[in-house]
Amino acid sequence: MIASIRTSIAHTSAGILSLPEELVGEILRYVKKQVSSAEYCACLKTCRLWHRIGLAYTHADCSISATIESSTRRQNLDEEEPETSVKLVTDLALELYFRIFLTELRSLTIHVLHARIQAPFIAVEGRDLFGSLADTLTLARRLTTFSLRFADQGWDFPHLDVPAVPSSQLSRIVEALLASVVNLEIDTFGTDVPPSESLLRGDMSKHFCHQTGKRIHQLRHLRSWDMQYLTLWLPWGAN
Repeated sequence: MIASIRTSIAHTSAGILSLPEELVGEILRYVKKQVSSAEYCACLKTCRLWHRIGLAYTHADCSISATIESSTRRQNLDEEEPETSVKLVTDLALELYFRIFLTELRSLTIHVLHARIQAPFIAVEGRDLFGSLADTLTLARRLTTFSLRFADQGWDFPHLDVPAVPSSQLSRIVEALLASVVNLEIDTFGTDVPPSESLLRGDMSKHFCHQTGKRIHQLRHLRSWDMQYLTLWLPWGAN
């Protein structure tokens, strides 16, 4: 009898472990609603898979540090032109966070550090800060608060010998935000490169202020600090 029960449990466990992670996540989400917090945490100790997936439903807020570096310095750029190309390498690899964790996030804060104060610095191959963030934000379907803060330590002011941050890259982040985001904070600590007139006459989708103005009606809180220029285009009419 005992041998039969053990065989049944083994078969059941094997079946559960073979399920897609998304389905396991839905099962654990249901379990969390039915039991106490202590019981749910005990449930997550069943196996590494359950712990990794189920942990996403216990942490709705996330604060992450990212280090950046670039050969393009802020002191060498007065304005961002259409041909301006700046690559900000980073050690941030949000793709390493499993998909279910990202889809459950309610609040995400990115603290951007300088390589001078964050050693050793090992950049993720083939990734840049804004590309990694934009890809991640498209997965955060429940995100309501997003904050991008550049730390004030380690920046070489007033000489501006710091990595340049093009305004078009900031607009890329705002454009990637889903409609669920109602609280937005962008604090570049003066590292952003303002757009030139020729850039403004070009593709408006690359303009930070334009992207912010498109979603201003759905925001409850907006904070943009230490940026060189900030002009909002407010949507008007049904279109």
